[in-house]
Amino acid sequence: MKWQVYLLVLLCCTVHFRALAVEDDTSRKTLHHYNELFYEAFEKGENYKAREYAARALIVALKRGQKRDIAIVYSNLAIINARMGDYEKANQYNLNSLRIFTELNDTLHIARCNLNIGSVFIELKEYSKALSYIEDARDSFYEINDRLGYSICMSNIGSVYLALEDYKTALPIFFEAVEIDERNNDPSGTSSNFLNIAIVYLNLKNYTAAGEYLRKALAIDMAMGDRSGIASAQFNGAKLMLAAGKSDSALYLCRKSILMFRETGQLSDEANALQLLAEIYGQTGDYRLAYSYHMKASDLSDSLMNLDKVARIGMLEEKYINEKLKGEILSLEYRSRLQETRIENQRKLIAAWLTGFVLSVVAMAIIVVQLRKKNNAYKFIVHKNIDLMKKERELGGAVRKLGEAKQELELLKSRQEVSEAPVPEGASDDKTRPALSGDERKNLLLKLHEALVNDKLYTKADLTVEKLAKKLSTNRTYLSQLINEEFQKGYSDLINEYRIREAMSLLSDPVSGQRYSIDAIARESGFNNISNFNMLFRKHVGTTPSVFRKNAHSQ
Repeated sequence: MKWQVYLLVLLCCTVHFRALAVEDDTSRKTLHHYNELFYEAFEKGENYKAREYAARALIVALKRGQKRDIAIVYSNLAIINARMGDYEKANQYNLNSLRIFTELNDTLHIARCNLNIGSVFIELKEYSKALSYIEDARDSFYEINDRLGYSICMSNIGSVYLALEDYKTALPIFFEAVEIDERNNDPSGTSSNFLNIAIVYLNLKNYTAAGEYLRKALAIDMAMGDRSGIASAQFNGAKLMLAAGKSDSALYLCRKSILMFRETGQLSDEANALQLLAEIYGQTGDYRLAYSYHMKASDLSDSLMNLDKVARIGMLEEKYINEKLKGEILSLEYRSRLQETRIENQRKLIAAWLTGFVLSVVAMAIIVVQLRKKNNAYKFIVHKNIDLMKKERELGGAVRKLGEAKQELELLKSRQEVSEAPVPEGASDDKTRPALSGDERKNLLLKLHEALVNDKLYTKADLTVEKLAKKLSTNRTYLSQLINEEFQKGYSDLINEYRIREAMSLLSDPVSGQRYSIDAIARESGFNNISNFNMLFRKHVGTTPSVFRKNAHSQ
């Protein structure tokens, strides 16, 4: 996949820094200069140079202290690290940039950050997360009429369906993106989508169409001098030649792409090309070379992306979502356990060096056991909560029918008594009203049960005690008194408990739990603040919402 998505940020960067250069300020001019060099190197596929220029720009931007400048440089560092296969650093810079632009309430740049994060998740094969971020970006671009951003989003959504082998869905998306790119006179985007179309046709075994679009993409890339694009076209050309039975041509193109990927620092693409080279030698019967290149490809892939790196990338995202809870998460107990884990890992590392391979295997086994215990603990918590919800539903269903007749009778009786009762003079003030009678209490409690259990009024984020009291035809004093005496808790605690139960129900549902994001489920349950939702969910349930959903679906 070509990283055409990043040109969007680069174009913005160029316009931004050209405006800065007008001012007579040395640091601004220096920052502008480094970003111009970065853009030029990125366009030519000189990735090592581009990364160096971006690093220098960050030093200048941090010294100047302008948040917008820093965020733009973070975006540049994110896109170059992603192209070079360092997805952990890429998402770290992406989230840093997103954090600043969110603080600045910059809708356009927030959309671009979401697009970049989604593109990284495509490379990590986490397609559900990728679609979530990219579709959010697409909708934002559409609202602000940014056709270029919208086109890049469509291209990346097509790449997700291409990875999922849903070619019938992917192909029209790429053609729509090409149409927009041609109208916008965007040769880089057009080339990228021509290459994607060629890959679709290659997988559909329409080799004639695949070759046609590969040639179109290569012609544009050569005219632009885009070494990354040329290497990608050569790599896919090698795939085409191999499928057509032309092993010699496939071998030639594959070797050229490997050299160019290596020169540009695109190690992830180089690993894919090495694996293709192994397949070519396997088809020609040279199994010794096939095995050799297969091992090289595996070693390079493992060095770029392993389970630890994937886990760390996931932790970066989780940290961003829960950053307002940092004080709670980094409590003394957590820090103590973290320090103990580090000491234990150091001890295991020293033991591994001293005792060799056998003890290293034992150490790995211990780590696996610890992880399983942790996972089992999460599963136990989730299982207990799900069982509790089921029992509550069963109990509610059994009691509901029994209470319907009684509820109606008592409601009629209480209304009659209330209507016949004299209203004392000056009783309109809540503070002067007498305490609730027994029948009034029962009547109000039944209404409260109806509003919360059947009508689910707690899902409204703006529900206050005054609004609920008005809905129940009473006042906040009586309602607060009833809640305090009947439930031994305040209004907010009661409403939040119902909201947390609703969230658990949605998260554990096989349809809504997979389709909607954590943020969407929080809003659907009545929360308007994701940080407050995470804090209360962890307090009531014992796990984070994401861990609860994962374990609920695994059961």
